[in-house]
Amino acid sequence: MENSEDSNVLEDLDEDSGSPKSNVCKDILLKAQEEELKANLLLKQPDLLLHIIEDIQKTKNVEGEEDTILAIMNKVSLRLVKNHSPTSSNMVIDGRTGIGKDWGAKAVCYYLVPEEKLFHRIHISEKALIYWSTNKDKDFTWDGCVVYLEDPTDDILKSDTFRTMASGGGKATTVSDKRKAMDIGVEGKPVIMVTSYNATIDEEGMRRWDSIRMDSSEELTKRVINSKLKKAENPDQKPKFSYLSKVLQDLKAYNVVIPYATVLEKHLPKTLIMRTQVDKILDYIKASAIIHQKQRDVDEKGNLIANDFDYDYGRYVFLKLNDARGGAISKKEEEIINILLKAKTPLSVSEISEDFSHSKQWIYNHQGDMKAKGLIEEILEWNEMANKPVTKFYTKYKPQTIDIPTSNVLVLTGFNRFSNSAQREGFNGFNGFPEIKKRINEKREKNGFYLISC
Repeated sequence: MENSEDSNVLEDLDEDSGSPKSNVCKDILLKAQEEELKANLLLKQPDLLLHIIEDIQKTKNVEGEEDTILAIMNKVSLRLVKNHSPTSSNMVIDGRTGIGKDWGAKAVCYYLVPEEKLFHRIHISEKALIYWSTNKDKDFTWDGCVVYLEDPTDDILKSDTFRTMASGGGKATTVSDKRKAMDIGVEGKPVIMVTSYNATIDEEGMRRWDSIRMDSSEELTKRVINSKLKKAENPDQKPKFSYLSKVLQDLKAYNVVIPYATVLEKHLPKTLIMRTQVDKILDYIKASAIIHQKQRDVDEKGNLIANDFDYDYGRYVFLKLNDARGGAISKKEEEIINILLKAKTPLSVSEISEDFSHSKQWIYNHQGDMKAKGLIEEILEWNEMANKPVTKFYTKYKPQTIDIPTSNVLVLTGFNRFSNSAQREGFNGFNGFPEIKKRINEKREKNGFYLISC
């Protein structure tokens, strides 16, 4: 959280209540109290998500990316869902160098997560990762924390310690400096955010991770450049302290119940993938309830109760992250798949590399993972020029499209729409999460951006 005159005003108050300094500080204090009150009132508004997105864009200098912010915000909020599945809270933010993937992720993380709960590293070695938890207090747990790593190597992502952390705790066995086997305990489960262009998730970790792409459109690029040019004309202008960020960081952790969960049994697809992926859509519903906890009821056991606004928001994140297809696929993997589909005939690594945006070596380094995940298959074809068989690749991969119905199916079963959360003055025509998307798209259309769907 950034320092500001308003946030530190109490430390500056003079004991002499009649001094000019004291009067000025009292005015600042009253203004700060008023701003914090307004922020707390926003927590009770059905269009809270719009206020959060706008505030992140304004205070963190983020252009566009409303759909990405919605997804990352939901993922980060899982840190406060006590009863979420550990593997729901892992995300890779994928995109080419220079696209600003770290800027967007960093903005949301620093906005929503208290400083003492955010572990942001631009580099970490495998050895440092192993001993990371052991340097904390004996009662330390990763629960409620966010671990944010910029461009970790494949070795880090595939290390036993990182896999243990991403799976939700337990023990990892490693070799100590004295060459003895030792167990390293990983207590609790943090939300893990990874920004990466070169790294990939292997077959074993595929179900544990989600992948999201940043907006690389020409329209957004123009907006980003324009924003930076304007900032260059006024470099002394500092981001305004955000009281909405402050009150969001103070939200409580809850167990969340979904009172309509069994109703969904009739409407969710019965595919093999959904055995594990159903946990994610349920957890995204819970994360929405956490963000809107000032608008949600609490049962007699102290559990937060999700409503159907939360279902629609959770459904949106589920579809946005392509959870329906069952695993994280990087942009480069998808590019290779598209090259093979377009060719309609098996291609060698050299032939693939002719249309591939990255190096030939990348294909050699990652072909094993791609085969293990079922993205590509190989055959041997005789090459007359080389006078020997050559390995070629083809794909049968087809992204699965799964229909996840909107909350209208809940209304048809008699579920009370939004409970009473939308019954606020000025919100009589409010249509829940579809209204959030509508207003976002009105803004995006005005700026010439693609419209968000799902």
